[in-house]
Amino acid sequence: MHIAKQRLPGLSDELIKKGKHFILIRNPLESLQSFDKVLPSSFHELGLADLVSVYSELCAAGNPPAIIDASELQEDPEAALSGLCEDLDIPFLASMLKWEAGPKSVDGIWAPWWYKSVHKSTGFSQAVKYRPPFPPLLYDVLEQSLPFYNMLKTHARRTRFPKLPKPSLPVPSNEKILVWVGDEILTRDMAMVSVFDSVVQGGDSVWEGLRIYKGKVFKLEEHLDRLFDSAKALAFNNVPTRDEVKEAIFKTLIRNGMFDNAHIRLSLTRGKKVTSGMSPGFNLYGCTLIVLAEWKPPVYDNTKGITLVTATTRRNSPNVRHTCNPVIFITCSIFLQ
Repeated sequence: MHIAKQRLPGLSDELIKKGKHFILIRNPLESLQSFDKVLPSSFHELGLADLVSVYSELCAAGNPPAIIDASELQEDPEAALSGLCEDLDIPFLASMLKWEAGPKSVDGIWAPWWYKSVHKSTGFSQAVKYRPPFPPLLYDVLEQSLPFYNMLKTHARRTRFPKLPKPSLPVPSNEKILVWVGDEILTRDMAMVSVFDSVVQGGDSVWEGLRIYKGKVFKLEEHLDRLFDSAKALAFNNVPTRDEVKEAIFKTLIRNGMFDNAHIRLSLTRGKKVTSGMSPGFNLYGCTLIVLAEWKPPVYDNTKGITLVTATTRRNSPNVRHTCNPVIFITCSIFLQ
């Protein structure tokens, strides 16, 4: 098992390639308070970054380690340990679930500080369901550590909530795309907006669909005209400039190497709020720009055109708004301010 404090730089290739490795992780939201009782908590002392390095080093050597989360171990020790033994290709023994209380000969020199509760135990105990309030003084360390924990957790074995089978993508090459969110380019799995963003709070966003043919964005200026007109109609504030939107589009396309047979879902939300609620008065961070570019072959055969069918159902007048749309209440709030 790998503990961050025991990581030795430059482990021998033989040990890395032939050894059986696993990593035990614990959510810093659960561990920081108990850790802080023994040692002042810091990002370095918590060691999650070192565990990510261990994981990466073992993967690069062709020997990816099994990862087990402490919460899974506490919830169902037998299932968690059975799964771990399966990953390590060793037999599971029922004796793994119980032990005698007291110190052990294999305890490290750190035992007096860290193993007091362990020495009193004879088996796995259930996790505390409702923990005390999280101390604000540890919030910064939590914010720094969570991304590293979450990265490792994505590779951990799950027994309580088994992962759903990974779905196949309509276009497999879209698995490793780069997406513009806000003011930066992110990987597919990291591309997300805040839960405080207006698009999450009330679907408060405008968007356009753009096609890329032979190195050009089809009707780009017309699409941008409509995007900015829509943002103006909904009274968006702190909207990025036309040049800024174009720059985000071009950078995203170039980084992805998309110059043909690609599609962009260009979205502009009212932005992040300072607190949850429908009022646009809470939007003080400026708009959120999203440039989602994907490989997508044309839907229609543009060489032959398409056939249109007319419908007898008439659309509502532009003066009539659908009462189920939450954006109506948002715009009403703007007019009343």
